[in-house]
Amino acid sequence: MPDEDLITYASACASRNEDLFALLSVDATASESEIRRAFRKKALTAHPDKAGSSYDPALYTRLEKARDVLISPEAREAYQNGMRAILQKQQAKDAMSARQRRFAEDLEAREQAAAAAASKKQKTGGGQQQEQELSAELQASLARGRAILEERNRKIREAEERERLRKEREDKEMEEKEADLERRLKEIERRKAEKKKLRKADKKDKKNDAKVELSGSRGASPPPLQAGKEEEGQTGTAAPPTDNEDTAPGGGGFPALMARLKAAQAKKEEEKKRRAMEEAMKA
Repeated sequence: MPDEDLITYASACASRNEDLFALLSVDATASESEIRRAFRKKALTAHPDKAGSSYDPALYTRLEKARDVLISPEAREAYQNGMRAILQKQQAKDAMSARQRRFAEDLEAREQAAAAAASKKQKTGGGQQQEQELSAELQASLARGRAILEERNRKIREAEERERLRKEREDKEMEEKEADLERRLKEIERRKAEKKKLRKADKKDKKNDAKVELSGSRGASPPPLQAGKEEEGQTGTAAPPTDNEDTAPGGGGFPALMARLKAAQAKKEEEKKRRAMEEAMKA
């Protein structure tokens, strides 16, 4: 038992005029060792292992408290001071007249009633204080719980926001990739169309060239007979060629030669244009 509780219990015993020395069967001047020895002797008759069915828990508790009070210097002094005050008051009361004694007893009864009321109020106040402490602790626990819940909700909201931003970023990247892929496909289709167009134009040019060559070969006149061929054997000299003779190798006449030359030049120009367009597309 703490010292303050012992002192309070000692004062209460003194106010009740309870003789703790007599309870332990020791003298008021008994030492600590004598008090301990007396307690062990009394405890043999009051201990549950020794008393059996006649065990009195209240008596055993009183013996323990009496021992604790009397071996504690502060509690023993408080108890003895209280007992001396009661003894002095009793002696003064005995010296009073009957009227004074009744007045003193009435005053003492009022003091005891006031002390009991104060003790009850203190207990009630202590209960209220305990309830207030419990209520404050409950409120603090609720506040901590709300704070923890709010922190958890905040983390959940932050995680959801991060997830939303991540999805938006992924969706945007996917849209950009799809747009880039679509642009590339369109570019490929455009290049295919241009190549197809160029191939058609090339085929058309080849057909035109073939037609030009065919028409040139059909429109060429056969070479005229050389005049004076018979005389060549006689004189030994060949007659000079006329304007209608074909001086180019292969024959065919001058108009056909010019047509083939123009067709070859046109084909070269077309080939240059086609290569220039292909290089531009590659760039």
